[in-house]
Amino acid sequence: MPEYLQARVEDCYQTAERYYQRRFLRPEISFKLRGQKAGVAHIDDNLLRFNPQLYAENREHFLLHTVAHEVAHMVAYAVYGKGIRAHGAQWQAIMNNLYELPALRCHNYRV
Repeated sequence: MPEYLQARVEDCYQTAERYYQRRFLRPEISFKLRGQKAGVAHIDDNLLRFNPQLYAENREHFLLHTVAHEVAHMVAYAVYGKGIRAHGAQWQAIMNNLYELPALRCHNYRV
């Protein structure tokens, strides 16, 4: 199960690298997130955490949207610095323009 998620993370990073013409440090990936959150980006720790239950129950949408959502946080902070808002204009532009996905703040998975 995690190999698809890891591959999607890598794909999102490669898309960002082509767009920005620069390399990005790959984060550690954890599948130990529980509760209502589908994913969390820990910028200072270079860590992405994902909820394995929500992933298993919503695999296709999760891979496309949730993974890109969290990687977009990492990319936004790497490009624009830590002074930006988490779901601000820079993050929204990455979601819309780079990943061509809606910049939605929250998921609507059944929890």
